[in-house]
Amino acid sequence: MTRQILLACQTIEKEVLSINEETNFQETIHFMPKNLHTDPKKLKAYLQDFINSTYNIDEFLICTGSCGGGTENLKATNGRVIIPKAGDCLDLLLSSDKKSPRSMSSMFFTKSWVDYVKDSPLDFLKKVEEVGEDQAVQFVRKIYASIDAINIIDTETYDLDEVTSYLEPLAQATGLELNILKGQCRLIKKLMTGPYDQDFIVIEKNEEGKWKKETF
Repeated sequence: MTRQILLACQTIEKEVLSINEETNFQETIHFMPKNLHTDPKKLKAYLQDFINSTYNIDEFLICTGSCGGGTENLKATNGRVIIPKAGDCLDLLLSSDKKSPRSMSSMFFTKSWVDYVKDSPLDFLKKVEEVGEDQAVQFVRKIYASIDAINIIDTETYDLDEVTSYLEPLAQATGLELNILKGQCRLIKKLMTGPYDQDFIVIEKNEEGKWKKETF
């Protein structure tokens, strides 16, 4: 029996756990620290150290995308390394049978991303309390000046109404359209079930991955 371990970003924890139940994935799931989410160099170092120090595993399933280079050129020191061909976690959530690139000029949210924003200086409602509505509106309009839409990815793993209610004031303040998109998470499901075909980068044991996001 193939021994696997799946490493995933905490921003997609709800979706990974839901798909785990759906697919009856029996292997270990490890959620990586939150601080790796925005630092590709730290992500790569963490992944490589984890692979180097984890034994009795046949396959390391990396449930992220390229993430700014955070999964590029990993060395499969203790087992095969398998990575979905995706730019980042948003691509994983939006992945479906119909392959089409997402808009790079739009913002995307799930409950996890909303929670991340709430803990950051970008929280619109918190900014209203701090400086008043007029200055808060000016602030978010500047931040979102190059954005053409706000999209919620509905993965059916959280309260959609709660996320919509939180983002509606931001959409009104910026004048942006608020859309709801279906998150089918096809690549996450396939990472748990296989097969590992053209949708994945597969680094054989004792080899080094020689690829970049641009290759797919």
